[in-house]
Amino acid sequence: GEQYAENEVHVLDEITTVTTSGAHFTSQIRLYDSSSTDGIAVFACAKTIEQVVINAGNKAATLEVYASVDGVEWTLVSSLTTTSAYGNHTVELGAAAGYKYIKLDAVGAQVRVAFTTFTFAE
Repeated sequence: GEQYAENEVHVLDEITTVTTSGAHFTSQIRLYDSSSTDGIAVFACAKTIEQVVINAGNKAATLEVYASVDGVEWTLVSSLTTTSAYGNHTVELGAAAGYKYIKLDAVGAQVRVAFTTFTFAE
């Protein structure tokens, strides 16, 4: 992807699309947090998300995870702490909430997301 592009859409598979803004999508999603750039990534899924595992790292920072039913109104569901080492972070959403969108926002430093794994409700 293009660095700092706005609303850059990447179709990951038949269920999930990710849109990045102020970020950089290469082999990883690089979410920037600086005075000039605040990067986010929004995952839109065709199915309800029960759980998401986010493998993230690069620097000591906070990765805020928001969820939404409609992609318009967002609820902060978790604030994850990242370090220079990459690690798996699991966020349980539960099927009852009906979330189909996940937004990632780095706070304090650049966070890189190596991969995400979604578990969908049946």
